[in-house]
Amino acid sequence: MDWTRGHKGVISGAVTSKSRSGLERALLTVNPGGYAFARRLEGEGSVFIPPGAFSGCLDGDEVEIRAWPSEKGEEGRVEGVVKRGRERLVGILHKHTNTKYYLEMDDRRIIWPVRVNGGPNGAFPGEVVAARIVSYPETGKDMIYVEVEKALGQPGDRETEILRILVEHGVDPEFPPEVLEAAKSTPTKVRPEDLEGRADLRDLPFMTIDPPDARDFDDAVCVVEENSDPASLSHRLYVAVADVSHYVPEGSVVDLCAQARCFSTYLPDRAIPMLPEQLSTHICSLVPEQDRLAMVVSMRVNAAGEVSDPKAMAAVIHSRRRLTYADAAKVLGDGKSREPAEVQERVEDLRAVADRLRARRLRQGAVELHLAESKIILDEDDKERIRDVVKGRSSTEMSRAYNLIEELMLAANEAMGALSQEHELCVPFRTHDKPDEDKLVLLATAALSLGVQVDPDKLHHPRGVQKFLSKIATRDRAEALNSMMLRAM
Repeated sequence: MDWTRGHKGVISGAVTSKSRSGLERALLTVNPGGYAFARRLEGEGSVFIPPGAFSGCLDGDEVEIRAWPSEKGEEGRVEGVVKRGRERLVGILHKHTNTKYYLEMDDRRIIWPVRVNGGPNGAFPGEVVAARIVSYPETGKDMIYVEVEKALGQPGDRETEILRILVEHGVDPEFPPEVLEAAKSTPTKVRPEDLEGRADLRDLPFMTIDPPDARDFDDAVCVVEENSDPASLSHRLYVAVADVSHYVPEGSVVDLCAQARCFSTYLPDRAIPMLPEQLSTHICSLVPEQDRLAMVVSMRVNAAGEVSDPKAMAAVIHSRRRLTYADAAKVLGDGKSREPAEVQERVEDLRAVADRLRARRLRQGAVELHLAESKIILDEDDKERIRDVVKGRSSTEMSRAYNLIEELMLAANEAMGALSQEHELCVPFRTHDKPDEDKLVLLATAALSLGVQVDPDKLHHPRGVQKFLSKIATRDRAEALNSMMLRAM
């Protein structure tokens, strides 16, 4: 079943192609209480939509609104639907009469009754089902009509709830047949004709460092000493990412499927890749001891962590080693690593370069938030049971292993940004707005209750944030304050 097709297109309802005079486009968020808020897609702020003023619209719809001032802020009404945000619903199937069925919705934002067109399609009352919307409401009193596509299982079962999440977020665990067929024709090895116009970096000691359960290896790194003189010490850093574009032509069925998925989806017991396995875990994965095509950025890093001479190239590489973060942590920690001496030396060189880069970033005012990352451990014999929830970075050494890759990837992104500016390339980039004033006041109040005084005005500047985070680093509830800082930013 293809749960993603058509998700980006206009479905049904009152459709407009352009905003008409006096109307604004917005994204609708419905409250279970029967009212809604419309967040402007251009401009700032949200508009309150009272009950009865968004007839026929569902939570997540892109709409056109007309707004006006009111005593409590802006108020408005929906004038039309631009694009439907939902084409499928998940709910518990119930029998209304001998031949009619309806869905009980867990999502309380769906405030209209949901009736089933036709039969249950093999599902039984009491089961959770995925259903496709065939008729949207046109007035506040109308119903949503759906057709049952598939039974997902019994409510509360782990597998049922996972499938529910996937359907609700438009993630299809299966690839369409035409995509799988196209993936079959992908080469299994790098061919001589693939090397044309590429830099040959197969003699460089690249390695990958990933979680232990990683199925594909997207990036590889290495450093080569250029100058060992302490007065002018420098290394050349290489960061490689798998060149997927070589095997996925723009506009192909595989490319269009990947665009619809946008990313790989990771769940506690499985990963749903963006690309078919033939690509994601084989030819587009930087597996050890195999030639692989990659896009590589290199740069010189001196003793002060300053970067110069960035270069970007299409290349072929040959990864020498696949390490986990735990493997790297052992090298950086107690000295009990069983890795060969040359591998340990390479990891230590990578960490040394990462330390220089990090020190430079901090001198420039970079903000480092310390947030807990949890990993769910399922019972091996009973996958319905959670055996434990552990920290993803359980020690200082593990944190340093993760940070090693983070620093090198950040340096690669900055180098590409510099090259893009130098060559006046048109590329997308992200900037962060000023922190939210109200959230900073709330953060300062929470910090004061823990005995830490901070002026919210000083948190508008990186140095002020650095000092605040340093001050709370060893305090109780430091993780909560770090989280509040992130939300304010």
